[in-house]
Amino acid sequence: MKLLIIAISLLTLNAFAVENWFPVSKSGAKTVYMKKADCEATEGQACFDITGKDIRYHDIQTVQVDDETNPIWKAPYKSASCDDQEDCMAKIATATQDDPCDSGDTYKSEKNAVLPGYTYYCTKLEGYAQINVQSLVENSTNKAAVEAADAAETTLNSQLAAKYKDMAFGKRVIALFTLKSDAKSLSSTQRAQLANDFETIKRLLEAGSIQAARDTMASITPDGTLVTAQDKTDVLAELDSYLAP
Repeated sequence: MKLLIIAISLLTLNAFAVENWFPVSKSGAKTVYMKKADCEATEGQACFDITGKDIRYHDIQTVQVDDETNPIWKAPYKSASCDDQEDCMAKIATATQDDPCDSGDTYKSEKNAVLPGYTYYCTKLEGYAQINVQSLVENSTNKAAVEAADAAETTLNSQLAAKYKDMAFGKRVIALFTLKSDAKSLSSTQRAQLANDFETIKRLLEAGSIQAARDTMASITPDGTLVTAQDKTDVLAELDSYLAP
């Protein structure tokens, strides 16, 4: 239950921030940070962006990702020289019309590493070198278990809410019946007898067993003093109004 509350809190925070950094492997951690550097400096642990993720079924794993600082370009062709960036742009514009690159490729220019001037040529970005990083990866087995547990918790909470409602109504009926009894001029002995006679119904109402209480009440024969026909009618009407679909 505690993990569920923390997870819901984290997911709620996710809705209000672009990034949410959290020390996933740190026991007892609760604070979510908007910046990775702040998270790791404060928590002293590796932090991960948990935006849109339920940390209960995400594991820390080493995965390969693109190193965007290390692009991989197609081998250049149709190379030619140009004096500077402006000259390159003009020549590329002409070459694009007169001598276009192969489909999917494009002209690119860069400053020469050794010789003066620039070079332009056809190429295309084919990808990036791969690097290993730690990342949060969804664990499908844990996800199924977590979702099943959440569904069970939701069902239980719904059932408890319904039971609390029934018990609250049961207390109302007990109060209604008590008011009717208090309005009568009954002796202490008669009140004790009434309490004894209605102990079963009282317990059923307290437990929220409204249908059972109703059935028991319907089987009672009014004696005209402790319980009148009107008492029975009024209580049954109250119970029936609650049980009606």
